[in-house]
Amino acid sequence: MDRVIKRFTIALIFLVIAAGVGYGIYAFVNVDPTCYDRVQNQGEEGVDCGTTCGNTCDPIVVPLEIVSQRLIAAGESEYDFIARIRNPNTSHGAANVSYDIILKDKNGAAMNTIQGTFYILPVQTKYIVKTPIRIIGTGITPELIIKDVVWHKVNVVDLKIDFPLVGEQHGAVSVPGVRYQVEGTLSNKSDFDFDQVDVLVVVQDFTGEIHAVTSTTINTFLSQSLRYFKVTWPDEISGEGVMLQVQASTNVFNNSNFIRRYGTEEKFQRY
Repeated sequence: MDRVIKRFTIALIFLVIAAGVGYGIYAFVNVDPTCYDRVQNQGEEGVDCGTTCGNTCDPIVVPLEIVSQRLIAAGESEYDFIARIRNPNTSHGAANVSYDIILKDKNGAAMNTIQGTFYILPVQTKYIVKTPIRIIGTGITPELIIKDVVWHKVNVVDLKIDFPLVGEQHGAVSVPGVRYQVEGTLSNKSDFDFDQVDVLVVVQDFTGEIHAVTSTTINTFLSQSLRYFKVTWPDEISGEGVMLQVQASTNVFNNSNFIRRYGTEEKFQRY
C-alpha cells in the first residue's frame, strides 16, 4: 500500500512540474497583443494599425494599369512602341518596374520579346517608349506585360516636383537629316537640384492620334531655373491640328539623382 501511495505521489509531482513548464512556455509564446508585435490582432484594422493603435493603416497597394499601347511607324521596317501606364496608388510609387514587350504576328504567335524598366510616382500617368524597333512583316501587334514592381511609400505632397513647359515651338524644317523638330523650355519649380531629368515628347493631332514620339535628357537641372531642349525627326510629320505633349520626370527613388549642396544631404533623401 505504501508503495502505491509513493508511486502516486511521484506521478503527481511529475504532473505538476510538467504543467508548470507547459504554462511557462505558453505564457512566453503567447504574450499579450500590442501595437508593436507585427501581428494583426486585438481588433486592429491592419498589422499594428487602426483605431485600436491610434494610427492610420496604409492603403492597400493595387497593381499598375496599362491604359493604352501601340506601335507607330517610324520609317522603313522601323517602329516606335508607346504605352500609357497609370499608378492609381496615392501613397506608393514604383522605384523599378520591369516589363516585357512581346511582339506577335497576325496569328498571335510570339516573334520577339523586348525588355525594359521604368519608374513611376504616386497617382502618375506616364508614357513609356521603346524606339526604334525593327520589324519585318505586317500585322504585328505588341503585348506589354508588367513583371516585377518594387514599391516604395512616398509622400507625394512633400515632393512638390514640377517641370512645367514655359515655351515651345514645333514644325517642319529643312536641314540635313531633319524634317521636323520640337524646341522647348522647361522650368524646375521644385526646391531640388537634379542630376538628370527625362523629357518625353509626344506629337499627336486633335483626335488624339499619336504621330511620333521621342525622348531626350536634361542634365544638371538646378532648382528654380530654366532649361532648353530640342528633339528632331528625320521624317515629316503631318496631321490636322498637330499638338504636343511634353512629359518631364525624374527618378526620385535614386538618391544619387539629387545633387548635394555644400556636402549636405538633400531633404528628400531622408524620406
